[in-house]
Amino acid sequence: MSISPYAIPAVLVLVAKAAIFFYARKSSVRDPAAVMFLVFLSALTVQNISEIGILNFHGAEIVGRSDLFNGYLYFAASAIALAALVHLTLILALDWGSRRGNAAITALLYLPTAIIVGLLFSTDYVVSGFRQLNYTYGQIAGNGYWLWEMYVFLYCAATLALLFYGTRNQTTSSKRLKNKLMGYGMLPMGGIIALVMIMEHEGLDPRFNTTATLPIGITVFLAITAYAIYQFRLFDIDFYIPGSRVRKRKTVFYDRIRKLVAEIAELPSAREAVALLADVFKCPIVLLDDNRQVVASAGRTRNMNQIEAVTLEQLTHILVREEISRSMPGIYRDMEQHHVSAVVPFYPGSRGASGWLLMGESFTEQVYSPMDFKQVEQVFDKMADLFLEGMISAREEKESMAQRVLRLEAAQDQLRKAYQKLEQETQLLRHENERLLLEQPADSFSLISTASQESSIPATVTLLGRDKPMLQRLREHFPQAAHYVAANSSSFKRQSPSDVLVCQIEDGSSRANRQFLKLINEYGSKSAFLLYGPGANEFVRLNQKALLGGIIEVFPETLPTAALVRRINAISELRKAMCSVADADSPLIGRSQVFIDVIADAIRISRFFEPVVIKSADVAEAVAAGNYIHNQGTSNGEVVVIRSDGLSIDNAIESLSAEDERRIKQALKQARGGSLMIDNVARLPDKIVDHILALVQERGDVRFMAGFDRNADKRSENLPPALQTFVLELPDLADRKGDLQLLAHYFTLLHNLQSDQNVYLEQSELESLQLEHHMDTLATLKSLIFERLGSKEATQAGQFVSFSNDKSKTLEEHVAEFEAAILKETLDRCDGNKSKAARLLGLRPNTLHYKLERLGLTTEKKNIDSGD
Repeated sequence: MSISPYAIPAVLVLVAKAAIFFYARKSSVRDPAAVMFLVFLSALTVQNISEIGILNFHGAEIVGRSDLFNGYLYFAASAIALAALVHLTLILALDWGSRRGNAAITALLYLPTAIIVGLLFSTDYVVSGFRQLNYTYGQIAGNGYWLWEMYVFLYCAATLALLFYGTRNQTTSSKRLKNKLMGYGMLPMGGIIALVMIMEHEGLDPRFNTTATLPIGITVFLAITAYAIYQFRLFDIDFYIPGSRVRKRKTVFYDRIRKLVAEIAELPSAREAVALLADVFKCPIVLLDDNRQVVASAGRTRNMNQIEAVTLEQLTHILVREEISRSMPGIYRDMEQHHVSAVVPFYPGSRGASGWLLMGESFTEQVYSPMDFKQVEQVFDKMADLFLEGMISAREEKESMAQRVLRLEAAQDQLRKAYQKLEQETQLLRHENERLLLEQPADSFSLISTASQESSIPATVTLLGRDKPMLQRLREHFPQAAHYVAANSSSFKRQSPSDVLVCQIEDGSSRANRQFLKLINEYGSKSAFLLYGPGANEFVRLNQKALLGGIIEVFPETLPTAALVRRINAISELRKAMCSVADADSPLIGRSQVFIDVIADAIRISRFFEPVVIKSADVAEAVAAGNYIHNQGTSNGEVVVIRSDGLSIDNAIESLSAEDERRIKQALKQARGGSLMIDNVARLPDKIVDHILALVQERGDVRFMAGFDRNADKRSENLPPALQTFVLELPDLADRKGDLQLLAHYFTLLHNLQSDQNVYLEQSELESLQLEHHMDTLATLKSLIFERLGSKEATQAGQFVSFSNDKSKTLEEHVAEFEAAILKETLDRCDGNKSKAARLLGLRPNTLHYKLERLGLTTEKKNIDSGD
């Protein structure tokens, strides 16, 4: 079989297609675009073979299907090739191959192709035959040849439109460049096809045919397309166009890289080099060492440093994520998940010097062409050298740090042991402190926390007397303590009252005693008083009734300084919490929020002249509150209290007797401009209450106040409307837990003042008192405090009597025995701690040691300690 000379171009093109096919098969790329390219290449190969058959055919001038089948095959292969080309551009421009649910669009794409092919092989509607044109044959257009022209035009136009769209809108520079290269490659082929179609319409086709031109154009397009699909790093054709934007941008980029290569060697650390790289490549960068620890980073790295170690250990050269989507799917997914676009390994395989440079998402926007990578590799080589120097320095620093850590661990171990020892001592001290707290006197000092003692203003103290040693003791703890020789000192009277007045009472000085009594009556609501001296107890006994209600305490001169300071602070706190003590048995003392709110309401009510009802579980406390309201008001008169149980009530007629009415009128006259108070209206019938109100209103210048027993059967809501305007409800003592310490201290002072004793409850005793008894009124609390303090007095007296019953002993022996018992009891309370016992007894340690030896207690204590 001879080959026509005119078929030689087609044969050469066929050989080129075979070379392109083997190039494609040898490549490792197997993505959807590569598969579709092979379909496109196969269709064009069939077209090429059929063209060779046409050029070698010699027949009649006009031939039909049976004579020239290759002609119909040429058109059918061309139709299939155009459909495959559109499919290929869909994949490249729209990532169509990675999407699902495109079966319907695929069917729609190939449906016109199937129709054209069917018409070609079964009818003469599109091509009715072929006629001889010089050395080849040309088609004879059938009635439906316009369908073929429309098909070719639409599919070629769709291809160009898709390539233009992909060039503009694809997600990465590499994908956009693929579309651009295919667009440039299609221009010669598309131009030839368009020229042939125009000449056919003008009847000029005998003068021009595509025997050589179209195969060459198709081959050029195939070569460019194969390069674009099977190569990852594509040259950018725009870079070679003078004056193009790409050339200008790349020129600036390459200049920056050259400068960067020169600068990296001068940079002091890898951290600064990474920051400079991130600025040049416009992407986040992370530098990892051989342990996958971050050496340096720049930009928004997110989770880049968490890339799997297995991925990094496999790398021996620079790896770009877009290049491994099919060949290394596992590594591709790992890099995509951690937003890594490329990985540059440093010294792979080295155990101590390996590292990795992770480039972020936008790296491939800047670097994608072979020239780009060639320039960038110079930077990475310099970075590898800098990284190695940094690793050596870091290793030396790491060894130094390891030695430092060992020293720190040893020091930490010593600190841990010291801390454990300190913690044990702290625990012992805490238990001891808790025990001592329970043994402390139940006074107001325990309300002062350590923090408040350091930050609050100390109590102001004034000493009245000629006792210089006492002044020295006071000023050791109260540096601003004032000193005046007598209560009638003119300098003292000009000063503001101090929180605490320490008064020295001499024996037998009646004139000075009268001055102190006057002072206490005048300053009783402003200051607390600590009395001492040889005449203090006698002064209290003679003036006991006048002193009731004040914050007054007598202390012995031998009281240790620490105990004296505690008492000063305690009564100072008690005085600050005192509102009023109109009745010594019902003090208005407290700091709890509920008490403060009630006092604020009482002050507000005092500004009005309307009747007031005071509800309380303790009638005496209600009377005290009434006195407080009266004193806070602006009236000039006095307050007169009428006891409800003193009224003669006739339950039959529920009316006041003439005598009671006269008494009330007399009380109103006495209270002129002041207040009249019935201690408990809950005991009175409503008619009597109305009658009393009428008498008060008739008088007109007296405020009416009424106590109301909250525990009575009568309800306050049933009182007359005139008594509903102002109702003050005093809280139960059970609701004033924070005031119990203050009230216990006050009643302790009151007991000691009346009994001429100096006895305190211990804190543990007060706590047990709260647990064992329900205290809802001040009267209940007072009786319990007095009862417990009385029992302590009896215990101490009983101890003394037990020592004095044996009449065979001398007085000195009784005293020694009593002293030994006191010393032994104190030592037992202090668990044998002599220093602590000496402080409690007010003795010097050497004095205590002498007494123990003299009384034979030292040997006894040793025997006890030794278990004998």
